[in-house]
Order: sequence, then C-alpha cells, then structure tokens
Amino acid sequence: IMHEVSHQLSFNCGLVNRQGDVPFWVAEGLACYCEATDQGGWQGIGEPNPERTMPLAAQIQSNGPLIPLQTLVTSDNYHQDARLALLAYGQSWALFRMLMEERPRELRRFLTNIYNRKTPEHRLEDFTDAFGLDLARLEGRYQAYIRDVVQQQPMRRAR
Repeated sequence: IMHEVSHQLSFNCGLVNRQGDVPFWVAEGLACYCEATDQGGWQGIGEPNPERTMPLAAQIQSNGPLIPLQTLVTSDNYHQDARLALLAYGQSWALFRMLMEERPRELRRFLTNIYNRKTPEHRLEDFTDAFGLDLARLEGRYQAYIRDVVQQQPMRRAR
C-alpha cells in the first residue's frame, strides 16, 4: 500500500509532475524507497527493502549483469519480462536510496530540473547535469552500493 501511496503523494504534492516526463527510476525508485516491508510489517521510509534486494542478490549470485546506469536513467522499457521488471524496480530503489543518502542536494536539483520536462530526450543530460559527467565513476559507486546493500540484507526465501 505504501508504494501506491507514495506515487499519489509525490504527484499530488508536486514533488514530481503528473503531466511531465518522470523517468521510471524516479517514480518507482521513490515508491520503493517508501514501501519497505519485512514479512508484512512496514519498516519505514528509506529503510532496507528485502523485496527489492532479493532480485539484486539473485542477479549478483548468478553473475548476471545489472542494468547499466545509463540505460536505467534513460529507459522505461522494463516490462518485457517479469525478471527484468523486478531487477529494474530493485535497481531503481537502490539508486534512489543511494542518492538520498549520499547526494540529497543533487537529487533535489535533479527533480527540480526535470519537473517541467515533457519528453524523455533530455534524461541523460539532466542526470549528468545534476550528478556529474563522469558516469563511469558513478556507475562504479552505484554497483558497489548495490553489493553492499545485498551483503547487509539478510535474505529470506521467496514464498
């Protein structure tokens, strides 16, 4: 429920623009950031999220590739198959959480900059404007963050 509530609040309160171009990673990363539950109990906004960590752990354990950061921030096409969608939700949650923890001012600036965007062609430019041109360096930090989150989260078997 908190996932859907966060969508409603973020759009209704004007954090993101309902008529604007809101990238998948922003909309879903924010919603996943707010939804954290553990065995049915809500944990709180920004808390570790076992549901989103599990697909990340599975991908890492199988030596499968993560979605590249540039693709994640520019694309919305993650619903081709369920496994890719779960990975995209997990990675979006991890990116949003990392930016909230480590670069909140830049995240605020990014959200302000995209507010009036209506089409997706500026996504990479807006992202690098807010978070820096060295996407490879940020990708390295992001992948390390994902690995750290996976290692810190006790894994539960899917029911």
